[in-house]
Amino acid sequence: MKPFFSMTFFLFCLSSVVYAAKPIPITNDMILKSYLLPPSPRKLGRQTILGIDSNKNGIRDDIERIIYNKSENPVERALMLQLARDYERIMRDPIGYAKKQKNAKDSSKSQDFKDSACERYIEDLLSIDFEKKYGKFLTIYLQDKYMNTKERRRLYRRYNVALSGGVYSVPLFRDQKIEACEFDVVSLVREAYDKHTKIQKQIVIDGHELPLNPSRGYNNLTLLGVDVNHNGIRDDIEHYIFERYKEFDSYKKLRAVALQYAYALQVILVDKEKAYGLLHDASQCRTYVINQISADNWKSWSHNNKKFPILDREFIDNQFNTYLRSQEYWKYTQLVKDRKMKEERTSKNSCNINIELL
Repeated sequence: MKPFFSMTFFLFCLSSVVYAAKPIPITNDMILKSYLLPPSPRKLGRQTILGIDSNKNGIRDDIERIIYNKSENPVERALMLQLARDYERIMRDPIGYAKKQKNAKDSSKSQDFKDSACERYIEDLLSIDFEKKYGKFLTIYLQDKYMNTKERRRLYRRYNVALSGGVYSVPLFRDQKIEACEFDVVSLVREAYDKHTKIQKQIVIDGHELPLNPSRGYNNLTLLGVDVNHNGIRDDIEHYIFERYKEFDSYKKLRAVALQYAYALQVILVDKEKAYGLLHDASQCRTYVINQISADNWKSWSHNNKKFPILDREFIDNQFNTYLRSQEYWKYTQLVKDRKMKEERTSKNSCNINIELL
């Protein structure tokens, strides 16, 4: 009986000591690759409700190891750590935590609301579909990993029962802001960007030196994104265009038109009236190029007009790839939806560069 008593007393003390202190904040040191993970608790981590948190950061060791092994993106890791802490709170006091949320005068200030808003914000920032990546919503994925014993699942059911009858807010798009996240999103994104650019090689195509392709998080942190070479085209879009049109016949001419469209679409974010005129010129330039490729043959023109898509859904989705950017595009469409572009004879003068030299 003595060894059993000693082990039981040890587990009780370990669990009590680990969770007595207030969880430390989520810092950059906890996220980056050099961070030393706690050892795997194995079966020992299942013998108490709270499990083992040997580094005292408020997250169970087995869950922490799952998070770090599942994603190498520091921002995604930080988000998962924030979500995991909510399950820690539930396990400590399922009824009390549920009542706190249920009785809150403004449920939009609750932890659940903030976690959900942060998740949607990071999903948009990183251009990641978490449901596709994990096979379910990220919160559900972590829930399944967290509630991995009969006793933990029982307490989680008690928590959900205690929540019943309450009225809770769901984050709208306008609520998906950086402020909902409990970690330093900007510095983590910049850190990831620095590492991302260090491993890239400079690409030169047809004498044009492409800027380094920015990481998604850094590129989506602002409305205008990254444009290192200051040519008015987002660097990721420049890469997209050079990659998409490389296999086409007359690809240099089509690429030039696509770049002209990309410049005009970027202007939508800052000056919609100016963008309207620029898009008109880009459309005229495209028609001129198709005419050139088709050599004034109607059947050939009709074929080429379908064969060489430029301003299609794929192009638009890449250009306006975040919620804020798509909102600006929607405002533009509402502004010009009743306008008709003036018809005029197509001319090479509509093109930004001398197409005939390509």
